[in-house]
Amino acid sequence: MAEWGVVHDDVLFDAEVFVVARLELQTPHDGVVRRQVVRHPGTVAIVAMNAHGQVALVRPYRPALGGFRWEVPAGRVEASSGIALEDEAARELAEEVGVAAKSMILVAAFMNAVGHSDQVTTVYFASQLTPVERSDASAEGSGMPVYWCDVEEARVKIASDGPPDAKSLIALQHVRERGKYSQQVDVLTSSDPVNGPGVPRPPRGGVTHPSLMCGRPTERQGSTPGGWQRTGAV
Repeated sequence: MAEWGVVHDDVLFDAEVFVVARLELQTPHDGVVRRQVVRHPGTVAIVAMNAHGQVALVRPYRPALGGFRWEVPAGRVEASSGIALEDEAARELAEEVGVAAKSMILVAAFMNAVGHSDQVTTVYFASQLTPVERSDASAEGSGMPVYWCDVEEARVKIASDGPPDAKSLIALQHVRERGKYSQQVDVLTSSDPVNGPGVPRPPRGGVTHPSLMCGRPTERQGSTPGGWQRTGAV
């Protein structure tokens, strides 16, 4: 039996963040069909947890929706940079939240929309956080609030503006299901202005921490695929 095959692959539109292509495909039944697809370099999403078992949410402006949404920190992979996905995640975490993670664990990866796109989102769990300078280069992320709350509240909050952001929903669900997240906490330095040792746990309603500016993380432990396996303590 014949298989599917690509006869022609033409770029219709090369945007800054993705490419729209038109494929002419040979079908197993000797027919030819044309389909449009989106090629995307991928995305990283981060569930960052502090010493109180709280995770960080950010609220960027989303032009396609004409409004703001609560989401986990995330960003597009720079296709031409050659940077490892873990380092891409660390950069986004520093830019959007103003923290660096000593431990960064690969939790999951998923396809966003297999019907028309090859985009893959890779999810990391970040812990052992320390504050760094924050300076998000994007217009949508500049000055956006950062909100710390427990995982259950985060799952509710991302749906507070309507249907939730898929990457945030999936990322939080993976963290919730893969072990007892309440035990996956870290130790922060006493200089941490957000919630270092000796600072009482914020109320269940969460806390929006002050604006911090950006920097690169250091001394991060390596990540391992397949869940909660790790090379360093959390």
